[in-house]
Amino acid sequence: MRRTISRTVLLSTLIIKLLYVSEGVAEEVNTHIRTLSSSCATCHSHSSINKSVIPTLEGIDASYFIQKMQSYRNSGEEHEVMTQHAKGLTELEIKQLADYFAQQKRACPLVKKPAINLLE
Repeated sequence: MRRTISRTVLLSTLIIKLLYVSEGVAEEVNTHIRTLSSSCATCHSHSSINKSVIPTLEGIDASYFIQKMQSYRNSGEEHEVMTQHAKGLTELEIKQLADYFAQQKRACPLVKKPAINLLE
């Protein structure tokens, strides 16, 4: 009986420690991605200075974000700002940033194109 109790306590302690460690890793990744995203938000936030040229990233489709960042990473344009940013990110960071921005609420929702041309 005593052996069963100590095994149960040992197993419970191990599970609690694993959960604690995994939460710590998740929090660390989340903090890292939030830090990276703040660099993006300098230009790509809905409150950025140059709204007409630089798109906001809040609510962006994750697959589109990944595609664009991979395109920038593979670009030969060494002087382009986005090329330099993308080349500094790992594939995992790009995916995590895509998920992070996709979950953000847009300040202004996307406007869908009308089915008919109203100007004709």
